[in-house]
Amino acid sequence: MTHRIVWHRVVAAVVAVVLVLALAVALGTATRTASHPHWSAASNYFPASGSDGATVTWDVDGLTHDYVQTANGHLVEFVNDDVGGHLWNAYDLSAGAPGGGLIASNPIAEYGCCFISTDPYIHVYVRTPAGDLVEYVNNNVGGHLWNAYDLSAGAGGGGPIVGKPAVAYDYYDNTPHVYVDTPSGQLTEYAHDNANGHAWNAYDLSYGAGTGGPIAGDATAFESYTLNDTFIHVYARTKGGDLVEYVDNNTGGHLWNAYDLSYGAGGGGPVGGSPVGFLLDTPCGGDGLIHVYVTTPIGLLTEYVNDDVGGHLWNAYDLSAGAGGGGPVTGTPSLTFADCLDRFVHLYVDTPAGQLTEYVNDDAGGHPWNAYDLSAGAAGGGAITGDASSAEGPGSGRDQLNVFAWSTGGDLMYYVDTSSGGHPWTATDLSTATGVR
Repeated sequence: MTHRIVWHRVVAAVVAVVLVLALAVALGTATRTASHPHWSAASNYFPASGSDGATVTWDVDGLTHDYVQTANGHLVEFVNDDVGGHLWNAYDLSAGAPGGGLIASNPIAEYGCCFISTDPYIHVYVRTPAGDLVEYVNNNVGGHLWNAYDLSAGAGGGGPIVGKPAVAYDYYDNTPHVYVDTPSGQLTEYAHDNANGHAWNAYDLSYGAGTGGPIAGDATAFESYTLNDTFIHVYARTKGGDLVEYVDNNTGGHLWNAYDLSYGAGGGGPVGGSPVGFLLDTPCGGDGLIHVYVTTPIGLLTEYVNDDVGGHLWNAYDLSAGAGGGGPVTGTPSLTFADCLDRFVHLYVDTPAGQLTEYVNDDAGGHPWNAYDLSAGAAGGGAITGDASSAEGPGSGRDQLNVFAWSTGGDLMYYVDTSSGGHPWTATDLSTATGVR
């Protein structure tokens, strides 16, 4: 695998900050003119237990997009495109995209736009029932808005995967990088690097990284774009239950290296779920630190931060115990940093009782973190099942929070922090609003 040249990444980070707004405007005129099949009324819309959506809310058309796996194994896009008399519409990508078909994992989506990228497309990654990694792209090729490509079959070194993929958009090489688990527990990177005669290639990080090893469950990934850190960071749970960080920092003779955070962090310990994280560093006021959120084996929501406190580079903090209104949670949290809105971290989790709950570091009521029950507090809210997905609202104002979750009745619910009837949040049934029900 080709080693990345760090100074190029530093230049990319500087240019990114300067050009972000100009490119956002320039790319904001893209249209959706190709074939885009609507949902089939015969589709089974009830989600499998634990199903969630991967949300892209700020993209070339300024709309909110949510991608979900349905119980009949279809990849479906919900989008507020205001077409055909519906504000929201649902589109069956499994049925409409050439190369598409049944899926067997929750989707993950990435959008390359707007730093120094020339890739104005949404990329959605899923696993098929046969265990192949498949990419859906709205590249408007062959008269189809969406097309699907089998990366396990086409990539050099590719093969079967398990679980849900993770993706990080690398602004250095202008392509998405996908991170997956294999049946033998190998953390594997799929890179669109055009090496060895293949457009995509697969690299075994568990084998190749310094101190790497087998993983269990889904990973999370992102690329940092600050002057002090221009690397891709991947977080996963090891077979032994530790939270581990993989970084392509080109140290000690290895392009990638692995670090055990459960062992090394102050307050760290075993984890029981899949992590989610991001570097909170933006023009609107992040703290410049990496924050990773994961549950413990007994369901405690825990935050790992590289805050260099108490003699530890990383420290772990129990949010379930420390947050006002906090308690046990289930599944994988969804993370949104509302940078230009309120500069807070917003986490959305399910509880054992099925309550959609928001954790916010709003420093209210004498607590650095507080937990709010949206199922009970939102107008139209109710019990949920599985993981939620979330992101800031689209447009230059980024003026709202969007959360998607499945109700226990099988409808896709859209929670937004707009007041209605004395409630700070409002929940809308998109399955009904789109005519799916």
